[in-house]
Amino acid sequence: MLTSARASRRVAAVLFAAAALACSGDGLPDWREEDGYRWRELEVHGGESGYVPVDPERAGIAYRNEMDADLIVENEILANGSGVALGDVDGDGRPDVFLPGIAGASALYRNLGDWRFEDVTAAAGLDLAGRPARGAAFADVDGDADLDLLVTLHAEPDRLYLNDGAGRFTRAREAGFETARAGHTLALADTDADGDLDLYVTNYKDRWARDLFPPSELTFERLFEAVRDSFVVRDAYREHFRAERTGAGWRRRELAQPDGPTGPPR
Repeated sequence: MLTSARASRRVAAVLFAAAALACSGDGLPDWREEDGYRWRELEVHGGESGYVPVDPERAGIAYRNEMDADLIVENEILANGSGVALGDVDGDGRPDVFLPGIAGASALYRNLGDWRFEDVTAAAGLDLAGRPARGAAFADVDGDADLDLLVTLHAEPDRLYLNDGAGRFTRAREAGFETARAGHTLALADTDADGDLDLYVTNYKDRWARDLFPPSELTFERLFEAVRDSFVVRDAYREHFRAERTGAGWRRRELAQPDGPTGPPR
């Protein structure tokens, strides 16, 4: 389950390949300006279909989303990993790459063209070192024609960073993300047609019950007590489980985390 150096290089190569149709910035057609938007022709080249891996050293992306074994032993959900976001943050016409890190530092790479990138995390003002970043998305949330950055965090409040148009970000501390949840993925759309973007975040559990209790406490006899011809969950485990009747008897069902505060970060 841990990320080895070889596996990290493979993951990086896959990320580069997944962005293959978007990230090369040399020799592109000129943008055509229209009323409220711009567009340019898409050049489709012939040849074999598929992806070509890019050498991470040549590309300049040294990012690794690695975790210590002790972290996963303590909280198995952390092994689910993190996502990736692509977007032109500095307005140069080339999509840049943001890589959230669950146990280390997240990274923003500026696209220099010709499949080369530069780590601009510090210069961009993204203070996410040590924060358990999960999902990410670029979107113009304030309507100023540049891409802002939203990041979900594991068991911590999510974050919004506003872009100044040149790829420098400032954290919006009053964005309404005061509650600590276990955010994973996110999506934005104008769901109520009022002209601005609304946000939907999918939240997961911050820990499995099996990471909270030793195996000896998770037996059916310890979790449930018989009440007449049924079983109910004992008080100490009620927020984590419920009893379900099956054709063959009874089984335990672990509950999802409620749509409310999870308490302080663990």
